[in-house]
Amino acid sequence: VETDPMLAEKTHIVLTTDHGGTGITHGDSSQLLNATIPFFVWGPETSPATDLYAINPETRADPGTTRPDHAAVPQPVRNADAGNLVLDLLELPPIPGSVINASQDLAVAGTSPPPPPPPPDDPKVLMVVSSPAGLTSGDGAVHDHLVDAGYEVTLLDDNDATGTEAAAVDFVFVASSVSSSALGDTFAATATPVWVAKPWLLDDMAMTGTSPNDDFGTTRTAALTVSEPAHPLAAGFTNDVTITSSARTVSFGVPALDADVVLTANGLPATFVYHSGDGLADGTTAVGCRMHASVFTTTVLSWTSDAWALFDAAAAYAAAGCTPQP
Repeated sequence: VETDPMLAEKTHIVLTTDHGGTGITHGDSSQLLNATIPFFVWGPETSPATDLYAINPETRADPGTTRPDHAAVPQPVRNADAGNLVLDLLELPPIPGSVINASQDLAVAGTSPPPPPPPPDDPKVLMVVSSPAGLTSGDGAVHDHLVDAGYEVTLLDDNDATGTEAAAVDFVFVASSVSSSALGDTFAATATPVWVAKPWLLDDMAMTGTSPNDDFGTTRTAALTVSEPAHPLAAGFTNDVTITSSARTVSFGVPALDADVVLTANGLPATFVYHSGDGLADGTTAVGCRMHASVFTTTVLSWTSDAWALFDAAAAYAAAGCTPQP
């Protein structure tokens, strides 16, 4: 096909299967691999290494390790998408009476967001949590992800933090499990980048005003909206980013005007950053990078790969000293 100009300009190849498999069988419905299929599309509009979920954020959701039923919204890519996809590529109407991809909305043109920048050599993270000896499930998922990504993670009990620990790491991650009354403004004076995931700590860090539910709090959504697509914290995404298959709790904070708001949740700032020298909500000046990106309790356990891509971009950005600045 590639060597024939007529075919190369008009031909698409769709490769999928009717089921997955483990070994030489596929009948055990409890085995995720039995329901996991390949779905590859090649043609004149497609781009190499494009993730179908990345270019269909509003209509398809990466199931991760789950097996969503046919009532889930949005659906994963299914092998039955192929029929109406092929008809769409041939500029023909959908199969009469079909219910999968009946609107022919599975896009195959577009590019996936670029991979996040690599962290610096031997990046060090101070992860402040409620209990290092017994991590919550959410904290455990974040810790393991950072370690797998190559970060050296030091755990610190929020009751033992003094603020001086920040000098030995590339950035501080304050988990949503911490006690805001115990930690307060402990890390407000450090020049090290601080990622505050606990929404009720944002006012202590002067990153927002002091009114709960108005200046900071939580909302429920399954997607974040990119407001600054060129910012490194957007991870290359330009539209809505599906972070969970159904609405889950997401934290927000309303920062001062100097902050860059990169992602929103139901119109509320969910990812924003102050750089050193920016004016904070209480009129003082940030002595270092201060960032909020929602990593709320157990919501991370339901994250899509796109949500983790946003997390990776935020970690890499913080580890690099919140540079480059847009």
